[in-house]
Amino acid sequence: MKIVVDAMGGDNAPQAPVMGAVQANREYGVEIILVGRGEDILKTLAANGISDLPAGVAVTHASEVVEMCDDPATAFRKKKDSSLTVGLNLLKEGAGDAFVSAGSTGALLSGATLVTKRIKGIRRAALAPVVSGGRSAALICKLWDRRYGRVPDFVVLEGPLAGGHLGFSPQEAREAQAGRPRPLSALLAEVLESLAPFREKYGRDIPVFVAGGVKSGAELRRYMDQGAAGVQFATRFIATEECDASPGYKRALLDAEAEDVTIVQSPVGMPGRALRSPLIRRVEAGTQPKITRCDRCLAACDCKTAPYCISKALIAAVEGDWENGLFFCGANAGEVNTLSTVKEQMDQILNEWRTAP
Repeated sequence: MKIVVDAMGGDNAPQAPVMGAVQANREYGVEIILVGRGEDILKTLAANGISDLPAGVAVTHASEVVEMCDDPATAFRKKKDSSLTVGLNLLKEGAGDAFVSAGSTGALLSGATLVTKRIKGIRRAALAPVVSGGRSAALICKLWDRRYGRVPDFVVLEGPLAGGHLGFSPQEAREAQAGRPRPLSALLAEVLESLAPFREKYGRDIPVFVAGGVKSGAELRRYMDQGAAGVQFATRFIATEECDASPGYKRALLDAEAEDVTIVQSPVGMPGRALRSPLIRRVEAGTQPKITRCDRCLAACDCKTAPYCISKALIAAVEGDWENGLFFCGANAGEVNTLSTVKEQMDQILNEWRTAP
């Protein structure tokens, strides 16, 4: 198998995609075509002690890069020599079996649709917004209905006990953390009611999956009885052997107690839930060093006022850097204390679902 890789796509490019591709070539024997600025790719290899291209690894030069600030609908056309556009054309021409990019998802979707075309029988990708209640679900449906003549394929309702960024006010998030969350059942009822007119208009169901603080198969059964199509489990699956989080991330989660979970104010302006890592403690104490470099990867983030770079903090967490990482987690992270497997987790959830009253 030969994989075409966008060497310039992603927050930590070209280092992450280049060295990840080289690792795949070395460990699995996959042939690789690295697409991007040739000089930058070779410098990255040299910086990691690789002076000659490994067997099975080739480089195709592309002088431009699709940035996160570029319009995703037109970027691949305006930047015809971008790593994304060149990579997609290589795939179209049969030079590779697949194309991988960690860059702009919107530009990749637009480019793939128009350059490589859809897989036979697939009309389009399913679109599912994440909402925090009935009001946001109704606003999205009204907008999509008016502008595009369509509605979501399904909806994910994330309650105030979810991990990561939250669609609630800081006060609501803190209330939830203090044990007084808005009930997920009530939010589910709101969302189902707001979707009813659109289900009727389009003559089809709009399934709702609930998330945020769902702990067991018994709760899965309860929410399904209340009208949900299913639930989304997240934090508990980080502590599985199959999860690609670093051992350091998993250890941080397994070692966490309930009091280690806190509400943080994200640099993007939203409240979020994470572990109180040394980074968060420094922010709380006002001792976190100022940002010295900003790539403007997020329009909502102002480096002049942001307490830390969220991109670097999330990458540090993925790499298991406890001192500098932002470790997003759900409200029940303190209850995850054993490393398991996905099969063990699924068996437990299904057994709880079957035996629930």
